[in-house]
Amino acid sequence: MEKILAYLGNFGRYQAFLYALLILPGFLAGVQTLIFSWTGFVPNSRCRLPHEQLQEVQYSMSDADMKKWYVPGVSDGGSTAYCSYCPNATDETGACADPIECTDGFVYDRSQFTESLITKFDLVCGAKSLRDWARTVYQTGNLVGAIIFGILADTFGRRPVFIWSALAQIVVFNTMFLAPNFWVFCCYQFMNGFLQDGTYIAGYIVFMELVGGKARTYCGIWFQAFFTVGMLYDSLVAYIAQMLHGNWVIIQVAAGLPTLLYIPYWWLFPESIRWLAVRNQSDEAKKYLSRATKFNRIQIPDAIINEELSNTQEDRAGGTICDLFRHYNLAKISLIVFFTWFATSMLYYGLSFNTSDLPGDVYLTYTLSAISELPGFIICVPMMEKFGRKPSIVSLLGVGGISCIVAGFVKLSWVKVTLALVGKMCAAAAFAVAYNFSAELFPTVVRNIGTGMGSFSARIGGLLAPQVHSVTSKTAHWLPIVIYGSFALTAAFLDMFLPETLNRTLPETIEDGNNFGRSPATVAKSSVVVRTKDMEKNSSSSL
Repeated sequence: MEKILAYLGNFGRYQAFLYALLILPGFLAGVQTLIFSWTGFVPNSRCRLPHEQLQEVQYSMSDADMKKWYVPGVSDGGSTAYCSYCPNATDETGACADPIECTDGFVYDRSQFTESLITKFDLVCGAKSLRDWARTVYQTGNLVGAIIFGILADTFGRRPVFIWSALAQIVVFNTMFLAPNFWVFCCYQFMNGFLQDGTYIAGYIVFMELVGGKARTYCGIWFQAFFTVGMLYDSLVAYIAQMLHGNWVIIQVAAGLPTLLYIPYWWLFPESIRWLAVRNQSDEAKKYLSRATKFNRIQIPDAIINEELSNTQEDRAGGTICDLFRHYNLAKISLIVFFTWFATSMLYYGLSFNTSDLPGDVYLTYTLSAISELPGFIICVPMMEKFGRKPSIVSLLGVGGISCIVAGFVKLSWVKVTLALVGKMCAAAAFAVAYNFSAELFPTVVRNIGTGMGSFSARIGGLLAPQVHSVTSKTAHWLPIVIYGSFALTAAFLDMFLPETLNRTLPETIEDGNNFGRSPATVAKSSVVVRTKDMEKNSSSSL
């Protein structure tokens, strides 16, 4: 395939067309992943007192009455929750002998939104832990989708996985506001997370398999920036809804409407030429190559096309998850990559989901948290091109991890926020490098499976991040961010044992992947072992 790609060029009109198609899945991934930060906005809350009429009750109450009827409130996601009251009012000292937990429901401060998912399903006080489960369910969907769609994309092709995931997203994301209760909403959350990986990873792989040189680095990194734009879109929609004194349904509908732009993809989105070649579908590969050459206004001699497709077909045996661990070097690469995704995701989502823990206005903090990612994308591109992928991800995770650990112990608010934003910037940039690095480390026959397993590992990190926060913050407020940082530092150390991929040809076969980054002498010795094991595998499967 390399000769064909040399004719097509590193980034011609066809590659630019594919990249334009990637904007929407990248953008929607950011929208969907963090929309609960706004639909699940946590307002101030208090118990409804027995003598208050349900239809007429307002949150506002004088300071004297608050002190008279309620025990001191607790901090709850940047707001204050009064989870128990004194049935006979407090005495002159403000003490309450027998406080009662809320038995008549809650009263909410509706000054920003008339309703959020928190107020709709009463996810405060004793039920507030369910908010973390709503995020965990989404990440669980991501986790399951990463592994299933990775296998499906390598087995049946990138295009069908992308198209059917996109069409299903249109239905699911635009009907979430109909959820009648919290558990149905969680089912929607799971499906959204599940389907998101079908478009995000499959689309990314199709593009990365057809672009080369520095363009692969620049486009791979800035693909992650579309995710950040999706986060900023959430913030803008929420701010407008708040200005209009609206509710969570407005935010959810506004977030779902862009999925309708997926409809033209049925005719526009192509299959991966590399995948078709590896799978011995020469006619289909030639059809898409013809489209690519017309876009790029170039001619590829038929002899070159036939030769390259034939060479690729010689090693066309489809890969499986087991192939990632069948040989030592490829297994080592796979395990390190998977842990890197896990640690990067825990750091990123741990900071993203809990911006309300940081001091300051929630809109400003969230927006700064999103914008802080952009400098990371800017600096990591020249880093990757000048120093390579490995030094880049090692330094980013190292700096991000140290920043978070230090942030856990400092007292000054502005220093804590600054260090947390540095950690977020490094985590976002490391995520971008990880996508590029993974796509270049895994051979074509298992590239989607390998990247999917990386995403699977990332979802475990994202799944655990809110639970780590929920459990460890009860012990010490600084503990969650220190844990996130410690995992990042561990990943930085392990990444030093990965091979560099800068200016290297993408591996095609399992043998290529196992020999990647090894010395010629070691390659010559191990190639015999690899071929012997593959022959044993093929002979056993034929019996």
